[in-house]
Amino acid sequence: NGRRCRYRAEVVKFGIKHNYRDYPTQTILLTDVQFAESEIMATDHLWFTVGATLSRLMLAPGDKIEFDARVGIYEKGYVNPRKYINERETDYKLKRPSRIVKL
Repeated sequence: NGRRCRYRAEVVKFGIKHNYRDYPTQTILLTDVQFAESEIMATDHLWFTVGATLSRLMLAPGDKIEFDARVGIYEKGYVNPRKYINERETDYKLKRPSRIVKL
């Protein structure tokens, strides 16, 4: 957790999510995310918000990219306190992508 590594991935598609004020934000789906040095699989897929750096690269489905990112922890799952349901679990994500290059 918190460790920064270099990764390589393939662009699959773009999407849109709505933030807390319902403004649309563009997202990108990456698959076959591998550690760049060893080519060991880090995760099968990953969603990132498209920021200025990713936007400038003019990526299309099928493109491959390499980037640095930090490992983080997040909670996912369904919670309903009124019915005493707590299906939350801890998972890992990559965050703060930087030094992004199109291969």
